[in-house]
Amino acid sequence: MTIGTLRADLIAGTTVALVLIPQSMAYAQLAGLPAYYGLYAAFLPVMVAALWGSSNQLSTGPAALSSLLTASILAPFAVEGTQKFIELAIMLALVAGVIRILLGALRMGIIVNFLSYPVVVGFTNAAAIIIGLSQLDKLLGVVRIRNGHLLTDIFVVLQKIGETHLPTLLIGLLAFATIVFIRKVRPQLPGVLIAVPLTILISWLTGFQQDQVVPVDALPNEQIRQKAQNYLAETERLFEMKVELARENTILNGQTLESTQDPEVLEALYKRRVLAVQIEKAEKANKALLYSILGKRIVPPTDGTTPAASTEMEKWRIVSISADQTVKLSHGGKVVGAIPAGLPELSVPKVDFDKALALLPGAFILVLIGFVEALSIAKAIATKTRQRLDVDQEMIGIGVANVVGSFNMSYPVAGSFSRSAINLAMGAKTGFSSVVAGSVVMLTLLFFTGAFYLLPESVLAAVIISSVTGLINFRPFITAWKVNPFDAVTAIITFVTTLAFAPNLQNGVYLGASLAMVFYLVRRTKPRAVLLGRHWDGTLHDAKTYNLPTCDYISIFRFDGSLDYADVSFFENIVMKICSSKPKTQFILVVSDGINYIDASGLEMLRNVYRQLQEMGVQMVFTGLKRQIMEKLAVTGFLKAIGRKNIFRTDEEALQAAISQIDDPEFNPDECPLHPKDTRFYRQRKKQLNVTLEEEMLLH
Repeated sequence: MTIGTLRADLIAGTTVALVLIPQSMAYAQLAGLPAYYGLYAAFLPVMVAALWGSSNQLSTGPAALSSLLTASILAPFAVEGTQKFIELAIMLALVAGVIRILLGALRMGIIVNFLSYPVVVGFTNAAAIIIGLSQLDKLLGVVRIRNGHLLTDIFVVLQKIGETHLPTLLIGLLAFATIVFIRKVRPQLPGVLIAVPLTILISWLTGFQQDQVVPVDALPNEQIRQKAQNYLAETERLFEMKVELARENTILNGQTLESTQDPEVLEALYKRRVLAVQIEKAEKANKALLYSILGKRIVPPTDGTTPAASTEMEKWRIVSISADQTVKLSHGGKVVGAIPAGLPELSVPKVDFDKALALLPGAFILVLIGFVEALSIAKAIATKTRQRLDVDQEMIGIGVANVVGSFNMSYPVAGSFSRSAINLAMGAKTGFSSVVAGSVVMLTLLFFTGAFYLLPESVLAAVIISSVTGLINFRPFITAWKVNPFDAVTAIITFVTTLAFAPNLQNGVYLGASLAMVFYLVRRTKPRAVLLGRHWDGTLHDAKTYNLPTCDYISIFRFDGSLDYADVSFFENIVMKICSSKPKTQFILVVSDGINYIDASGLEMLRNVYRQLQEMGVQMVFTGLKRQIMEKLAVTGFLKAIGRKNIFRTDEEALQAAISQIDDPEFNPDECPLHPKDTRFYRQRKKQLNVTLEEEMLLH
């Protein structure tokens, strides 16, 4: 490594790190984790991926889509932000990493091709919208309680728009506007480098965070105080019910309705079921009660230090209720708060094999989406740098990064387009730039976490929203419709179902991929097959498209597909349809230069069709067979059965042979529409038609 290369990597790595630090904290919150877990994912995995991957400029780490998918996959198993959720996120990184390593080691990076472009387009657009909408509560400074369906949650947030905390909204909009403005006027300079320090400074100067804790009984508003007391009482009752349910589960010891007929056990099973339903209903009602309290503005009890509110905007908001009978009030906005100083603990991830198996389907989708994203980034970089890209090595690199990261409290990571673009623009030459970026994050964790204490959460929301706006692009939907309406339908259905299933985003991918496969199989079983006629320029063309006459005795059709189990019925039906529609047919010429593959099903079909045609007095002739097809026909004996005299190199040779062998006194070779006339005939015909080739192509 030269001094120039080292200098370029140091500058690029440091710049990427300054963007990576706030981005990683924002993406961690998007994943349902405390912000500092983003820094953990931005430390060791970034360096490991650079050492194991094949792309020198690809920046790995927390990414928007992977973070959103992490929250989506884990939602059915744990509540966001809890210790259980964190443990599952770390285990998901391990599972996804192992899958990636296996796929890369087995040279199966090509598996990403099964996720078609329309599916990726539909999912990416829907995910970008979901990511943006999911940040509304943080941007507005209102409370959002998750009810299991993202769009419902967003609707409820919009209903509370009247409770918007204006300073929170303004500082978030300032950050967003700063990022967008700098992106327009100085694309080389990442806007987040200006927006984050600026908003931290404003937060410090204005006293953006103002919190206090008061007893529930001291709340001055009687109605709110009563609601808070009811919530705490119901929470305590729910705890007792859950203890009772756990006791019942212990007594039953895994027994089910199918495994016992004991009346006492059946009664206990019924009691447990009733109790579980009661808990579910009570939790839902208690959550609604809590939601009706949070965000309410009140005048806090004076303690000699808190000024009394004289206007509505000066009132304090309820932000949380604790089991110790206290309420946390806030007069300012939410900030990132304290970030534990020091490096993440090096430990073996807690692995629950039952949970790991349950996470497998989601982890596989996470791997596919993450790798498609990383691969598209790496290919774009390779095009500019002329660097050789090893798809499987890249898969292994990101896989190892996830596995190693899981031992260092990291959640799943993937390639980042924005940071990779910065890395390339700043002149990074080798993967050492990512090692530098990871090292800067490490120094931040060790010495500078306090600098981010006052960073407003609405600024992190602005960072996320500004990052995903570029992912929303509906132009590919229109292009897909013009190319193939089925692709557009796939993209639209993937888009709609991803939105509808949110937060279970993987369901949209499952449905979209399945639909794409169905459409592919439909197209696969009906390849292009057309009857040919003699065009006025002397060549053979699609008779239907150009309205060309065909011959009653000789039919020539072009088949552009494989002769395998998927296509055999289609091929056979075409041949039989020709025979039934043209009773005088004596020769069927198959233009075969579009046939690339044949399997046992295709060969057996050819034998049967050839036998049936022989019985009807019809001869099947092939032209333009490729070498690999000829070899298969020869080794299986079919070539010998049909005779080499019925295999021709060109269509014209086959036509001349067929015309010379027609056995019918009514047949006049010179009047056959397929007869190859001399050039004078075609010149005369063109003159009579008085039309140019270009005009005819426009007509058709």
